[in-house]
Amino acid sequence: MFKLEPADLLLCVNDRNDLFSSIKRAVIGRYEHISMYVGSFHDIPMLYESDGRGVAIQNIAHQTGRPVVVMRPTIDYKDKDSIVATAIDIASQDNSYYDYLGIMHSAIPRIIKEKLPFIPMPSYYVRDDMMICSEACAEPFWRLGIAVLPITIIPLPGDFFYSPFLERAYEGKLLQDISG
Repeated sequence: MFKLEPADLLLCVNDRNDLFSSIKRAVIGRYEHISMYVGSFHDIPMLYESDGRGVAIQNIAHQTGRPVVVMRPTIDYKDKDSIVATAIDIASQDNSYYDYLGIMHSAIPRIIKEKLPFIPMPSYYVRDDMMICSEACAEPFWRLGIAVLPITIIPLPGDFFYSPFLERAYEGKLLQDISG
């Protein structure tokens, strides 16, 4: 059984065959969500992620059985501790809401520009306290000066797969053959 380490990033694989999932996969790729394992608290494995409630630390159990690719930072362990501490600090801030508007003004224009480059599409990205899942997972790195992804465009979950600061550590189903 593969064991997660603090600061591991979990790319959630969209492997469903319904129409919506197929369209989503065609638009944003294989990965539809990302979260960070921050360790266990009182023997409960916890994730840092942004979902509809905003940036939060929550029990990993809600992701049980979900297929994931684990991307592990290739930096020193003390830096991994700093990444986790920064993530916890971000999740503790009252203004770390989910960025629904960020999807509209940054993520969708980026996707359109990449998929349909012949359509003129203005896009801009401004970092703020609100974050989609991929922004939330990039932000602890960015705050520590680690360029895990470019800071000039809104990150998408699949971008993390190609980061030079991360290596693919494992692929499997969460809490079935991957544990915290």
